[in-house]
Amino acid sequence: MQCIAVGVIWGATNAGLKYVERPPTDAKLVSELTSALTNWRWLAVYGLNQLGSLLYFYTLASSELSFAVPLTQATTLLSTIAAASVLGERVSARAIAGCGFVLVGMLIMLS
Repeated sequence: MQCIAVGVIWGATNAGLKYVERPPTDAKLVSELTSALTNWRWLAVYGLNQLGSLLYFYTLASSELSFAVPLTQATTLLSTIAAASVLGERVSARAIAGCGFVLVGMLIMLS
C-alpha cells in the first residue's frame, strides 16, 4: 500500500510541478535558489514530492525490492498521466495504450 501512496504522490507532484510558477532558469545559481525559495507554490509541491521520496526509502527498507520498485514506478507513471489529464493536458492514444500495458504488467507481477 505504501508503494501505491508513493506513486500517487510522485505522479501528482510531477504533473503539478509543470503547472506551478517555476523559478526562472538564468545562469546564476544564487538567483535561481533565491527565486525558488520565495515561491511558496513551487516549494509546497516540491516539498510534497520530497516527502514521497522519504516514504519511498522507508518502503524500500521494509518490503521486498523486486515487488516495491516496479509497483511504485508503474503507479507513478499512471498517476502522472492521470494528474496531467485532470490538469487539462491532452493525453495521446499512445499514452493510454502504454498505461494499459503497464496495468497488464502489474497484474502479471502481482499474480
